[in-house]
Amino acid sequence: MSTEEIRYAASRRIDVAGAGSWSFALVYGVALFFIAHPLLHAWQGNSCADEWAWVPWAKASVGILWLSFFAWTSPDRRGLAAAAGAKLGALPYFLVWGPWVSAKVLSGDDLSHAHCVPDLLGLALWGPLMLFVSLLGLGGCASMPAFGRCCVRFLLQHNSASSHRPHRCSASDDDSDDSACDSGAASSHRAHRFSASGDDSDNSVCDSSPSSV
Repeated sequence: MSTEEIRYAASRRIDVAGAGSWSFALVYGVALFFIAHPLLHAWQGNSCADEWAWVPWAKASVGILWLSFFAWTSPDRRGLAAAAGAKLGALPYFLVWGPWVSAKVLSGDDLSHAHCVPDLLGLALWGPLMLFVSLLGLGGCASMPAFGRCCVRFLLQHNSASSHRPHRCSASDDDSDDSACDSGAASSHRAHRFSASGDDSDNSVCDSSPSSV
């Protein structure tokens, strides 16, 4: 698979091997926390109330919008969209919702609107973030200044065929200065050339021994 977005990201020295790969578990997580969760909260009435009663419905709409985009987008964009939905949407929501509700249960607080704050944060922060990154796509994220390339590498890390340690790069990375991200590869290449030259010299010594005898 080769598209303009993939070729552009590859020109930015980003591993695009997992651009078209995605896990059903990631999509399921987004659907669970951004569609099923808020609809259940709205039905049970334990999310926001009164003038804020629309919050769980709006959050479910964000989840449906993301799922529709994922279903209709091109295959080369689904890997990034699934990772953005899970890592920038579902996971942060879960990390706030779980401790928030647990703290309310343990403290004996009123649970009639216990899910309001996590649902509001999901609607106002993580939902728009996962939608924005998914819509940007591989090329759009890679072209963002400062953190663009690192963001793509972070999102596609789980999709990469290789399970090497993640690339380390700083916010000052750009097209003309890739030393921070590529120093490891350069040193590995130099070590390989040194090893190869060493093998050649050893072979020459071994080949000359029979003739001397």
